[in-house]
Amino acid sequence: MDCEDFMRSFLNLDNREALPPALEEHRKNCRGPHGKNCAQLYEELLRLMESRAVYGNIPPEKDIVPAVMARIASAESAAGSRSGVSTGNWIGTGLLILAGMCLIPFSTILPALALSMPWLSITLPLVLGSVITIYAMLFTGSHMKALSRFFGLRQAPRM
Repeated sequence: MDCEDFMRSFLNLDNREALPPALEEHRKNCRGPHGKNCAQLYEELLRLMESRAVYGNIPPEKDIVPAVMARIASAESAAGSRSGVSTGNWIGTGLLILAGMCLIPFSTILPALALSMPWLSITLPLVLGSVITIYAMLFTGSHMKALSRFFGLRQAPRM
């Protein structure tokens, strides 16, 4: 067993748990590569833990749970009351995107562009598909509560 294994195993022990025989053997026989052997480090850590235990039993001056919960509730209500883009504007934007896509075949510019840029017939559907996907993702993400109520889905309980 090396010093690193000893320290890792020692720090994984429960409070005031006795050293297992393998750790005790290493502690007694360690010469330590860094000037301090494991026995010295072990004693220093025990003293440190003992000094911290004195302060660990002091109860807090007051219960802070109600104040923290009130701040969380106010932050949640502020986040819920944020004015974002209305549902009507979202639907209007979606309809404009859809109308633009439907009107592309009637464009007089597209055939002229397709003659000089043959790759346009491949990239245009990819770009339009990406626009629709991003729009649907943003709309769904920003209206998750309303959509779950509309479809009758339950929300997961908060932890």
